[in-house]
Amino acid sequence: MGHLVFNQFTMVVEFRIAHPGIITEDPDSGLPVVAMETEITYEAARQGIRKKSELPQGERELEDFFDRFAANLLVPANRFQLWEDSTDQEIARAFMVEEKCIKKRRLEVAHEIRVLTEAMKACPIEEITDPDVELDLETILKEVNSQYANG
Repeated sequence: MGHLVFNQFTMVVEFRIAHPGIITEDPDSGLPVVAMETEITYEAARQGIRKKSELPQGERELEDFFDRFAANLLVPANRFQLWEDSTDQEIARAFMVEEKCIKKRRLEVAHEIRVLTEAMKACPIEEITDPDVELDLETILKEVNSQYANG
C-alpha cells in the first residue's frame, strides 16, 4: 500500500478476483439482482522479485519504511495498546493479521512509545492553565444536562 501511496514501485502486477454473489442492479427494472460471478481487475505494486535482504542499503531502508507504514495501517499503535494485555493470538484474530505480525508490532509499538515519551517535555501545571480563565463547572454541567433533557 505504501508503494502505491508514495508512487514508489518498479513493477505493477495485474490480477483478477471472481466475487460470487455480488449484488448488481437490473438496468431495465432498477431492482437488485445477485450476479452469479463478477470479475474485478486489481493492480498491485511490487518492488520486484528480490528478497529485502538482497536489496542495496537505500532500497532496504525504503522497504523498512513501507513495512512500518503498512503495520501502522493494519495495527495502529493507539488501537494496539487497548489489547496489550491480550495474547498475540487474540490480537492477531482481532486485527485479522498473522501472529508473527503482532509479535513484531509489540516491539515496534514499545519503541514508538519510548521515543514519544522521551520527546515529551515535563511541564508544570501552571504553564498549561490560564489563570485569567475561570471555569464554573456547576453552570456548565447544568447547561449540558438541560440540553440533553430538552432534546
